[in-house]
Amino acid sequence: MRNIVFDFWGTLAYLAPGPDFGEEISKLVGLKKGGFHKLVIEHWFKRELSQEEFANLLITNTNSQASTEDIVYWIENPLKRVRLYEDVITSLERLNRANDLYLVSDTSTVGRNIINSLGIRRYFQQVILSCESGITKSEGLYDKFFRNSGLNIRDTLVVGNSPALDYDIPIKLGVRAILIDREKKLTEYKTIHSLEEIE
Repeated sequence: MRNIVFDFWGTLAYLAPGPDFGEEISKLVGLKKGGFHKLVIEHWFKRELSQEEFANLLITNTNSQASTEDIVYWIENPLKRVRLYEDVITSLERLNRANDLYLVSDTSTVGRNIINSLGIRRYFQQVILSCESGITKSEGLYDKFFRNSGLNIRDTLVVGNSPALDYDIPIKLGVRAILIDREKKLTEYKTIHSLEEIE
């Protein structure tokens, strides 16, 4: 194996326990949580919007009387709770010695800022984010990445935590994939429970 492509959320990083910001923002603008999540995917995951711009988009789309400042407060609330899993740095350092590493993630501009603040960009040849690419994984982000990167897919492994996005899609593209199942909940797939299991 020469190339390893990592997902970010749930694979390398997680939110430590705390208030559910999606639920709080949904209450502020009068949406069900699923509706808020849909707006995040449709707009913020595919566009380079600041927190204020996304807050204003939410207000416009919902005809809400909520203030931009209140929404931004809840957007920023979880930022201090982002953590790397304990196996991430040692595994990236080890795997980086013999492989080219890549990061492909569905995330917003806040996610991009988090990735930068965690100091992990240096391990990756390329960081591909949906907010910069204009499409999500379900719309072809992996396909676009592999077409543009010129990587030999036979020498490539995708590591992620979403069966639909990080396993099924790469497999359909002819790329090897494996799921990381840190909580041991995925029984229908071949999984690993730690990045240390990647040889």
